[in-house]
Amino acid sequence: MRQSIPKLLIIGFALLLGGWRFADKEAKQLTDFRLKDVDGAYKSLADYPEAKGFMVVFICNHCPMAKQYYSKLNTLDAAYKAKGYPLIAINPMDSLLYEEETWEGMAKVAKAKKMQYPYLQDPTQSVGKQFGVTHTPQAFVLTKNTDGTFKVEYEGAIDNGSDNILKSYLTQTVDLLIAKKPIKERNHSAIGCAVYYRK
Repeated sequence: MRQSIPKLLIIGFALLLGGWRFADKEAKQLTDFRLKDVDGAYKSLADYPEAKGFMVVFICNHCPMAKQYYSKLNTLDAAYKAKGYPLIAINPMDSLLYEEETWEGMAKVAKAKKMQYPYLQDPTQSVGKQFGVTHTPQAFVLTKNTDGTFKVEYEGAIDNGSDNILKSYLTQTVDLLIAKKPIKERNHSAIGCAVYYRK
């Protein structure tokens, strides 16, 4: 009996710490940003006062995986903008490392692919760092806090990439928020091209 008590205490303490780490991950908070769109205008989340939240997706010009989602993002934006969750795409890639990731290159891609959503450049990569972006494509669902910051409700892959039974993690999260139901799946690993940050 004397030996079992310390073990129980250790296990309980470990579970408690694990719970704290999980809670902190769920409560990730972000601040607003202001970035240049491919139309030449600077945009921020504050420009959408009627929005309840946002779908923010990090994509780029050269990644084969990201390219597969250009038109799908048009569909998502059209479906959820009217429901209070517009879609915003951001390019976090280092344009000094990849020539095709310049603002001019982004503008050409946006026109050629008929992007209907904002496509913003993150030239200093500060927004990508704040979000903790590791790959493109990588998606986030945000909701507004009363203090002007934003809570991350979901981060990771857009969907499961299946050709058989496609499951969209992005729309699943937004649908639950609209229905005011609890979110159980808050993270799925993003797969795509790695984002290298300038030192």
